[in-house]
Amino acid sequence: MFNVMGEVDTPARYRSTTWVCFFMVLLLIAAAVAAPLYSIFGEWMAEGESRGIWIQRSGAVTTLFSFIAGGMIVFTSGRLHTPGFFGDSNRVPILMEFRWRFHLAETAIFMLSILGTVTWGYGDLIYRWVLVL
Repeated sequence: MFNVMGEVDTPARYRSTTWVCFFMVLLLIAAAVAAPLYSIFGEWMAEGESRGIWIQRSGAVTTLFSFIAGGMIVFTSGRLHTPGFFGDSNRVPILMEFRWRFHLAETAIFMLSILGTVTWGYGDLIYRWVLVL
């Protein structure tokens, strides 16, 4: 099968681009996890702001990176196969190889989006109740 550029599509090409996209998802998940950790343990803070407020703000960053990572998963899996259409013999096996990785990443993204939203709304209170006491 030929692509738009007239090049031959191969499973190796789909596998390598899927790995790149999956690595980007992992980086986004790492950034989503790092935001609240840095707000708790990091030294960079605006003058006059409390640590609880920074933890609360980090929830927005966690939620944002989680949703971007989720969008990247949808983009990557949709690139390999769109439900309702016939699958390509080069793409569907790659999707099957990455299925458990996508599922694990989607579970982590779902949990991070919940954690980020709760932190975004109540981060200052959680800091006061858990970390200060």
